[in-house]
Amino acid sequence: ACGDEAPGLEKCLAPHHVDKIALSLTDLATSRHWRVRAAACHAAPALAPCCASEAQREAVASLLKALAIDAVAEVRLRAAIDGAACAHRFADEVLGLVAALGSSQKSRERECAARWAEALGCALETIPEPERSRVEAGAAACAAGLAADDAPSVRLASAKALSVVGDLEAAATLA
Repeated sequence: ACGDEAPGLEKCLAPHHVDKIALSLTDLATSRHWRVRAAACHAAPALAPCCASEAQREAVASLLKALAIDAVAEVRLRAAIDGAACAHRFADEVLGLVAALGSSQKSRERECAARWAEALGCALETIPEPERSRVEAGAAACAAGLAADDAPSVRLASAKALSVVGDLEAAATLA
């Protein structure tokens, strides 16, 4: 599963509650304990539908962006899965992040981009059609672009992503 939104949560939270929760999650995202940072990621899909203003949307997107480049692989993976789960609410931000990570000098960030592409492929069925094709194309382009990377871990992550969002034959030749 690529993550779930909490149904009806937006009916329970006033805008000032969303601001406070986003601020708390931002604080938790700087914890020295990686499991706390991963938990902060996990709250994003539930909070995303509650974001009424652009500032609130940016706060949640910034949280995911910051944790996408975390030092701990489990946190980066959690950010990818949970970021993809709410991609239909933050499509531009998510695609921009994936493109930036995919062109990074650091192999760890390029690998993270491929993992985001894979997670986006898992979440495609939750994205409404006007955005779905754009997100799918962005994820597939990122994964395909990383297929010939110098780092084996990036190539492997790219092959896994292509098996979800791209051409299965191309993914089989890369693995």
